[in-house]
Amino acid sequence: MKKTTIIGARTRSLRENRNWSQEDLARESGLKRPHISLIETGDRMPGAETLVTACPWCERNFLDAISTNGARMKVYDIVELVQQAI
Repeated sequence: MKKTTIIGARTRSLRENRNWSQEDLARESGLKRPHISLIETGDRMPGAETLVTACPWCERNFLDAISTNGARMKVYDIVELVQQAI
């Protein structure tokens, strides 16, 4: 399964678990609804900025999705990275 498909399916699942429409997620994240649709269908790979913007409410679930799918990715808290750099 492609990473875009996994991320899209997980994004949709998390959104639906909150009983949010794509419009609700768009309003909360600042993204446009068509962009969310492209991510959920696996037609667009979200960049780091999009993930940080759209998923502050789903960090734990996002980490779980990565570990469940065996991806060799690590999620960093941007605040921690900045504090380490200072």
